[in-house]
Amino acid sequence: MVEENTSQTPQEITQQPLPPTSNLSAGQTEKVGKPYSAKKQIGIVLLILLGVVIGLPFLLFMTCLGIAAITG
Repeated sequence: MVEENTSQTPQEITQQPLPPTSNLSAGQTEKVGKPYSAKKQIGIVLLILLGVVIGLPFLLFMTCLGIAAITG
């Protein structure tokens, strides 16, 4: 037979606080470093822009070739 615990109401059971947990798992350390310098930030932005400037026309070209292959 199973005996019910009547010492707490269902409302009290749902309002119990959870035990504190750490966001880091065992063995991991939080990396706190310096932010990127201005030169590195500019370099990263330029690389992203270069990728967009080269990538978008390439994708459009490949799309046009695909359409031409399908229709032709």
